[in-house]
Amino acid sequence: MVVFPEIIQAKEEASLLLSQVIRREPEELFRYLNGEAGFLPFALTKGQVRQIQELNILGLMVQEIDYRYGPKPLAAHVIGHLGPISDRSLLERLNNLEGKQYKLSDLIGKSGLEYFYEGVLKAGEPVSMVRAHVDVYRNLIAGLGIKKEEDRDTGRQDLITTLDGEIQRAVEEVMDRRVERGAVVIMDARNGDLLAMASRPNFNPGNVALSLPGDHDTFLDHCTALYQPGSIFKVVVAAAALEEGMVKPSDTFVCLGEHDHLVRCWHKPGHGP
Repeated sequence: MVVFPEIIQAKEEASLLLSQVIRREPEELFRYLNGEAGFLPFALTKGQVRQIQELNILGLMVQEIDYRYGPKPLAAHVIGHLGPISDRSLLERLNNLEGKQYKLSDLIGKSGLEYFYEGVLKAGEPVSMVRAHVDVYRNLIAGLGIKKEEDRDTGRQDLITTLDGEIQRAVEEVMDRRVERGAVVIMDARNGDLLAMASRPNFNPGNVALSLPGDHDTFLDHCTALYQPGSIFKVVVAAAALEEGMVKPSDTFVCLGEHDHLVRCWHKPGHGP
């Protein structure tokens, strides 16, 4: 559903009618109908499309579009999400990236690959867009109305990862059922390719607001976050050190707690020898 809120007259009534069709709360829909022009992040069935068209709400139309993250987003923490440009100083810095041109109204990468490859992924006008042709009173101009424009040259580039869609989907389906908090990483041991990376709790990159305020680690990628190595890993370190002849079984060590310069111990005073 593409919406142009400035054209929609009875927004509360429209929200109520839509809520009965797509089974969403009227208050949630009202926020979209009272905001900026855009599209509602809800996938529709053919039956719902027909019902919405029959409502004939001026300023709202059903249009087939591509979701940036798909109807069921995968690898949200890896891919990241977009957000607004916060201030003019950031806008100036962005306009010095790769010769790209930004506007304050643009959305930019805020986390994940969206953030790290912002300068590469930034494109011009979208491949497809919907325009509402109105007069000074915000009335649709007869004969022009709302039209979809396509096939613009955007300079858009692709970013290809090693993630396997089927494996990633299988991992996330299991995690949604059984893992409230944690991470799963699957790697091809032959070449190091990462085939799946999933973190929980999760969020929807296509509508970040739905995950706010959320838990303190909703947007934390547990797959790549830095953690102190657990005690079970001490066996690996000890075996490697003995195998390489760096230490002998009779050697002793002193735990200095927070004063250890490589990896500080959780026990601040230290455990001593």
